[in-house]
Amino acid sequence: MNFNFITRIFDQSAGKSDTDKLKRWLDKDASNKKEFETIKAIWEHASNLKPFDNVDTESDWQVIKGRIAKTMQTRHITIPLITYFLRVSAIFVLAAGLTFGLAKILRTSDKISSHYITYKTQEAVKTYTLPDGSLITLNSYSSISLNKKFNTDSRDIILKGEAFFEVQHRPTLPFRVFTGNSIVEVTGTRFSIFEDTSFIRVMVLSGSVSLQSSEIPDVEAIISQQESGFIYRDNTLQKQHEINMNNISWKTG
Repeated sequence: MNFNFITRIFDQSAGKSDTDKLKRWLDKDASNKKEFETIKAIWEHASNLKPFDNVDTESDWQVIKGRIAKTMQTRHITIPLITYFLRVSAIFVLAAGLTFGLAKILRTSDKISSHYITYKTQEAVKTYTLPDGSLITLNSYSSISLNKKFNTDSRDIILKGEAFFEVQHRPTLPFRVFTGNSIVEVTGTRFSIFEDTSFIRVMVLSGSVSLQSSEIPDVEAIISQQESGFIYRDNTLQKQHEINMNNISWKTG
């Protein structure tokens, strides 16, 4: 969901069609509602940052120039200039139109910067060919992001939602998928990843993958062909010696 769209909901500039669109998005998946509540909490918290309204940048700058022009003598190691610089800097942050909370969301929510390329779907399932020749089929309302230097120094992918991977074999440069609190690493295989509100599921059709908790590296297992692996939100890992092809019916029909 576009953050500009969500902020229109919060500042009451959204129309009825926007409200209806938001309701459909929230009803689509429980994780959407959780994400919305997180953004809403940050928005409400940011609106209470009243001290920023009272900063006088011109007055503060005059104080800074006066302190720079003379030697500061003190018995303690203090740097009061930092306080003033931070206050002035805060004004520029606000002038850019983002509170600290929303800026953090934009940097960390699905954690994409200008150095990344993002592919995402709406209602339709789509297949993308990556620079290394690997194929990724995204289920509806899912997204992947990769560095613009993908296939040069690394083959790292950030996934949100559900996808089916057909990874080109390249032993010297492993293919890694970051999803929620999990890391899936392969050199070449066919597998699917599904992100739920309570677990991450990996289902391997051919080859094998390494499934690991991104928070507790010791929680790791090899998931082989015709096996499934689950990492739960408490970072416990479960392995099953079977797969359910119905889980990828959205791709196979």
